[in-house]
Amino acid sequence: MSEKHPIRPGSLWRITVRGGRHQGAYPTVVEWVSNEDRAVGVGMPIRRGRFVAIPRGTAVHVMQDGEPAYTFDTVVEGFRDDGAPVLIVKYPEKMDKIQRRSFVRVPVTAKATVAVIRPDGTAGRRVDVNLKDISAGGVGFVSKEAFNTGDVVHMLVPSFEVRAFAEVIRVENLHPVGSPQHYVIGVRFRGIPEREIARMTRRIFHEQLVLRRKGLV
Repeated sequence: MSEKHPIRPGSLWRITVRGGRHQGAYPTVVEWVSNEDRAVGVGMPIRRGRFVAIPRGTAVHVMQDGEPAYTFDTVVEGFRDDGAPVLIVKYPEKMDKIQRRSFVRVPVTAKATVAVIRPDGTAGRRVDVNLKDISAGGVGFVSKEAFNTGDVVHMLVPSFEVRAFAEVIRVENLHPVGSPQHYVIGVRFRGIPEREIARMTRRIFHEQLVLRRKGLV
């Protein structure tokens, strides 16, 4: 859904430049908003300890963190020194709102490995599985091997840079008895630091945006 939303000083932004020598994603903070000039000033992005003066006219994509989160495309209008370097961008004509439920879950196609943690704390044999969805709170995957509700497992999901313990909360047999068995397993992550949850949430928001632009969600 697209709608206007007031951008306020202190809002957390992630500015993405999609090409050229300044390509990359830069976290920053809104310093000021000028309704008269329809412009927003943000802290000059930094990379490797140096300010990145993104050139005037550069198209950028922005994600504004918060509840809800917003994304939009805009363009750099210049920069100035307000005691500290400030990048100036055009106030967006429209913003796309992303509803944050407790955790946004998106469908994915990715490989992972899972190992059950034994009572003595050691890991059992690793099993290759196929993810079907992911959120910052857990994942769903399809496995040829059964798991039990309550099992504690260790998961590796290379494509999302996830290495975490999780608890099995759902087991569903996809096929009747007597046919090749496949199970849909749902797990909930355990003990993931808040910083890691935030990183995963940003990655999953990106995946959600890609799917939305393709009309798949």
